[in-house]
Amino acid sequence: MEHRYLGTVDSPRRGMVNEPLGAVTVTLERFDANGTALDVEEVHTVGLVVNVGLTLEDGTTDVEHLEGETTVSPTVVDNKMVATFGRLRVQQAGTYRFHVRVFNLYESVSQFSGLGPARIPSNSIFNGTSETLVIGNHIH
Repeated sequence: MEHRYLGTVDSPRRGMVNEPLGAVTVTLERFDANGTALDVEEVHTVGLVVNVGLTLEDGTTDVEHLEGETTVSPTVVDNKMVATFGRLRVQQAGTYRFHVRVFNLYESVSQFSGLGPARIPSNSIFNGTSETLVIGNHIH
């Protein structure tokens, strides 16, 4: 049975450099090919990983300024898959968005080659971005 995932990314809108931010929460629902919601059980989260990163206003990836746990596995809450990132910190003032990607590691295994494991493929099962996040400097 073919299915797809729809999701949301809820995150703080403001923060300060090197201060822990509020939680970034990713919520996913499963649907069949006709758009009918499917039940979600813990077994559906096995092998899934959720990764969060930062993007700049122009859409480029910022790999240097996010600190904290950036990859987690989702759990099931109210028939939805939920992944929460807590205590993330941004190390430089600016305007960003969180970019979230969800991968199924079991599907990624087929991407291995004779030269060793390939990088995580770009074909994630969900891609999402948050609202704008503005990080300010401390005023001393």
